[in-house]
Amino acid sequence: MENDALLAPPLAAVVDRLLSRFPSEVPLDAIGEETALVTGRAEDVDAVVGAVEKAGRRIRESVSEASAAGGPALLAKVLKTARALQMTSGRTPTAPEIARACGLAEGDVRRALGFARTLGK
Repeated sequence: MENDALLAPPLAAVVDRLLSRFPSEVPLDAIGEETALVTGRAEDVDAVVGAVEKAGRRIRESVSEASAAGGPALLAKVLKTARALQMTSGRTPTAPEIARACGLAEGDVRRALGFARTLGK
């Protein structure tokens, strides 16, 4: 793709994966999740968003019904639950543990945690 020369190879690979997975609209949470796996830096999320838009794709706000319905409340619920589990266990809880405690799908928990990581950087 044209933007590969402007992006570091790992980020160009993220863009390519997103473009192949989502033919018309790319969910913002998918961008955050994919970028968090590579760098997690906010400026890299911005670069990926720019490359996706330059490739002619629209950005949409969410990928799952739970994410769409929850938004900031979903993120707050996941983080609150993670903190509570950490306090009781003395260690960082896993995504499946948080999902069970929240009653959410593991994928929604992972997306929320990915967003939290990108927001924290």
